[in-house]
Amino acid sequence: MAIDNVLSIILVGGQGTRLMPHTKYRAKSAVPFGALYRIVDFSISNMYNSGVPKVLLLAQYKPKSLLDHVDGAFTHLFGSGHKGFIRMRTAPDSSRPEFYMGTAHALTYHLDEIVDEKARDICVFAGDHVTFMDVGQFVDFHREKDADLTIGVIAVPSETAVKQYGVLEIDADCRVRGYTEKPGTIGEVREIPDRPGWCLASMGNYVFKNDILVKEVEALAAKEIPMRAGRIDRGKVEKNPDRYTSGDFGRDVIPGLLERSKNIFAYPLDKNSIPGVETPFWADVGTIKSNYETNLLMTETKPPLNMFNPHWPIHTNINVYSPTKIVFDEHPDRVLFGMGVIMSGSRVSRCVIGSHTRIEKAYITDSVIFGETTINADRKSGVRIHRAIIDKNVKNLGKAPIGIDVRRDIAGVLKPDVHGERYWLFDLRTGEEITPETLKEGYVPQEYLTIVPRDYVFE
Repeated sequence: MAIDNVLSIILVGGQGTRLMPHTKYRAKSAVPFGALYRIVDFSISNMYNSGVPKVLLLAQYKPKSLLDHVDGAFTHLFGSGHKGFIRMRTAPDSSRPEFYMGTAHALTYHLDEIVDEKARDICVFAGDHVTFMDVGQFVDFHREKDADLTIGVIAVPSETAVKQYGVLEIDADCRVRGYTEKPGTIGEVREIPDRPGWCLASMGNYVFKNDILVKEVEALAAKEIPMRAGRIDRGKVEKNPDRYTSGDFGRDVIPGLLERSKNIFAYPLDKNSIPGVETPFWADVGTIKSNYETNLLMTETKPPLNMFNPHWPIHTNINVYSPTKIVFDEHPDRVLFGMGVIMSGSRVSRCVIGSHTRIEKAYITDSVIFGETTINADRKSGVRIHRAIIDKNVKNLGKAPIGIDVRRDIAGVLKPDVHGERYWLFDLRTGEEITPETLKEGYVPQEYLTIVPRDYVFE
């Protein structure tokens, strides 16, 4: 059933520096996920399954593959007419970083189109999160409260919110009483009163009254975004907020609106009910660590993220119609396969294997393979891959073990291939990249993840 008089805006313009090297050649929302999908599929599928008829995607960084994917996956579902559509809009010049300087700033370039739709309410959602949500229930809650703004929230451990999420304080009626954008220390985190060690984090999903959003965006457009060394000068913004802005919902719009309105509410995800979903799940997969862990989470026997729920399907662009075939293998254990995979004489455990992957004589564990890659060991003993992410179109994969010999993996970082591509190593405890400079100083990582980037060539 369609939601009456609502427009949804999904923000898919981010460069995704925290997801490098996956985002070197593609937008963050276009990064492969879950053997078959792209990250953006979850936000758009939630809109479609919820009956949201009109969706506007705001893109900027390397939008082509994202545009092609969305066109192939969703245009036929939403249509392209007056009653329903899905449209992608880009910045005036997507090659220039000064456009789309913040999540709210992106809307300033498309305000006329937003106003022309004359929607009663406007949803603004992030395009780089993985979750199931009935958006209709979110909008109903917003309208029942007659809210100017409603913020989607989820309970998270307090330590995970530090420098990562906006944190809210609410009353018994879910009215927002306080907000801190990405608190710098654990002491600044506003915890849930009856749940020590936990806080309410913003999911980056909002429902605005139309006139409220338009006024906020118009006010933001009238201000300057100060730059210093290629970055927003937040010091200037803090000293003179009447003149400057960072163009962000969390840093600018929400705190400012809280000063002027008492009608701001929080919508906890656990209020949302979807058939076939027992426990609400949400993940910001915009970092290497969270992306890797959420992928592997789907291989569990009863994963919190159920991709097999017929009541709430995740749609995608299917351009592979051949089945998956497994021969002469030891029994695969907890493996999520895409389409068109052929695996022979191998052993695979706790892995996500993307479409069009060919695997022969390999032992692969705790790994994510994006797809369109052949792993063909050139020795009788086969090849071993452990704790790795293999991007698309890697050449000659199978000539060397990955994630097994730390010295060899370090060499893959320090010695680029013929095209200048190199391995990337990440500390799985902190999620931080282990940089080439650190490795040159003699550091030897212990618990780490190896990433083989797109188009890498093994010699």
